[in-house]
Amino acid sequence: MNLNIKKIEMYKDFKKVVQVFKDPPFSEILTEKEMIEEFKSYLDNGISYGYYNNNSILGFIGVLKGVQKGHPINKYNAEQVLYINGIAVLKEFRKKGIATKLMNYTIKEIDLYKYLAIYLRTNYQGSKIKNVALKAGFEIVKKEGKIITEDVIFKRNNGEIATDKRMFMLKKL
Repeated sequence: MNLNIKKIEMYKDFKKVVQVFKDPPFSEILTEKEMIEEFKSYLDNGISYGYYNNNSILGFIGVLKGVQKGHPINKYNAEQVLYINGIAVLKEFRKKGIATKLMNYTIKEIDLYKYLAIYLRTNYQGSKIKNVALKAGFEIVKKEGKIITEDVIFKRNNGEIATDKRMFMLKKL
């Protein structure tokens, strides 16, 4: 096995790994057009890293520059912050530390660029990434002692519209 982390530069790798969002707990539909747009957003306004075994991608993390519209991360100038827009590991490779390795690698890499903070948004209940983020030094964002949440509306792969409550986590760099 030849395991390594590197920048994702090929759409086919990105497409393969984001397919995990079709499965529970997400059950989200991403059209081909939406996947292409998201991949381009990482190329134009961020970066995505893949965890590879030889040339096969097993997981990814995607980071965008700036505070995203409507997100309550207002302690910093938007240009000083990065947003982890997605992190995914193929189902058969979960629970092997891949998400942790991707998170730690990304934090180490972006720290070189002098950003002040990085944040993410995750499920309020049943989060798969919460513990990984806590171990990496992220803190749950609170205001006046209460966890800040956001309701997210999305289309599931069965066509139904679903609502999910998300919370924010922030790490100062």
